[in-house]
Amino acid sequence: MRGFSVLSGLFGLYASGELFSPRNVTCYRRLGRTLLYWAAAAFLHTPLLSLASSIGMPQGQRHISVGIGSVEIVALFAGATALVISWVMDEGRGIEEERTLTI
Repeated sequence: MRGFSVLSGLFGLYASGELFSPRNVTCYRRLGRTLLYWAAAAFLHTPLLSLASSIGMPQGQRHISVGIGSVEIVALFAGATALVISWVMDEGRGIEEERTLTI
């Protein structure tokens, strides 16, 4: 839900004509971090679920399973991509700011 909220704010900035602004960069950074947190939560979901389901079993029969699937990889890749885009947008913001201050 946080990702959709950030995207809504980002598209609102685009609708108002703000392309290279600090708020735009902040939105991309928030989106990237949100996607990275999602990847971490998706990775921890399986081990915690398997541990919770076997916690009532006797000692020696408890188990934990760990796995990485496509959801984690896609979220990690998308989060890293959004962080790179935020870096590029920040550089573009600096260039735009320099251009507007040049006489």
